[in-house]
Amino acid sequence: MLALSVLSWPSASAAQEDAAGEEIQFEYGIDGVSWYWSRQIDETLELGQVVQPIELPNPQSATTMPVAVEFGEASKVAALQFNLMERGVPEGAGITDFTLTVAEGDDAGDAPTFNPAQHLIQACPITEAWSPGEAEMWDVQPPVGDNCVKGERAEPDPEEVAEAEGLEDFQVPLPTWTFDLSELAEDWAVDHFANYGVMFMPVLDDATPIDLWQVNLKLPLRDDAETETDEYEATVDRLGATLAYEPP
Repeated sequence: MLALSVLSWPSASAAQEDAAGEEIQFEYGIDGVSWYWSRQIDETLELGQVVQPIELPNPQSATTMPVAVEFGEASKVAALQFNLMERGVPEGAGITDFTLTVAEGDDAGDAPTFNPAQHLIQACPITEAWSPGEAEMWDVQPPVGDNCVKGERAEPDPEEVAEAEGLEDFQVPLPTWTFDLSELAEDWAVDHFANYGVMFMPVLDDATPIDLWQVNLKLPLRDDAETETDEYEATVDRLGATLAYEPP
């Protein structure tokens, strides 16, 4: 019998009717996100008797998970974790499908995407706990495992882009990356506290010392209470997954 990621336990017949799995989206306050920057500093400035900590400001929009390479080496990587316990997945369940899709684009305040050679991104399993943040120190990033999954990039439908003319920028369809994490995520619900998510990292198989590129993976916008539009609902499809599991 196949169970799905819904907040209440589904009936056997309901599970069989929707064997493809449940759609889930990133939710602020439930899911975790952070990114790490090789250029970040952690210094102090002494002003008389006052000691002021110093770090570089976030060069990205708050909705961005950047992945970047400078001179052939990774310089920005991003961590993401979906909280399956909050979505009603019972402990001890075995994940049978976890296919993640994330948009690529730029929001106001972003250091922009530039990847003319179409370099690839991979999602690697994080193996230790980590804390949400942004533009964090490079040496505090959690370790990752070896069984990484390369993403597949797709351009948006040109007709859908044309239909979005005249709409606000954030409503225009974006390129997407898809990662089949089904095998990697198989044990994420066996012990909910052992689900550390994935790290988005550059694929460096053929890297050269002159490689310089960046891809901005996108989170949904937060809703702005001062506008009529619900920005979160308008952009919630930027980051989501299909999820199915076998009950314990």
